[in-house]
Amino acid sequence: LKMSKEANILQAEAAAKMNQLRLDHHQTTEERTMLQTKLEEEQKARLDMENDREDLRRKLAAMEEQLVIGGEIANNAAKHEAALRLANQELIAKREAELALTRKLNEHEEEKFNLEEKYSSLTDEVASKTKKLKKL
Repeated sequence: LKMSKEANILQAEAAAKMNQLRLDHHQTTEERTMLQTKLEEEQKARLDMENDREDLRRKLAAMEEQLVIGGEIANNAAKHEAALRLANQELIAKREAELALTRKLNEHEEEKFNLEEKYSSLTDEVASKTKKLKKL
């Protein structure tokens, strides 16, 4: 009886150990599955981050290219503005020259008119004096 009690105890202990080992093995399998799932999630997250980083790099490159194009447009606009300013200055200079020529022409015409009047009055005076002389 003692032996069967010991055998029963040993058998119960062995069964308990087997159950514990099965539980440990089951937990280890669950842990492994959990760790595998977690690893896969982390890999997916890292891949998503890499994809996001690549998208951001592409967007940055596109923005930099637009910035370069914008800079070229600004340079061209500045060149056009400078050319327009120069053309405007030349136009103003031409107008001023035209005005100066117009003033000179008006002055010459006025002088001519004054000379004609003077000549006309001198001619009248000469004619008048000639008449007087003839009368004498």
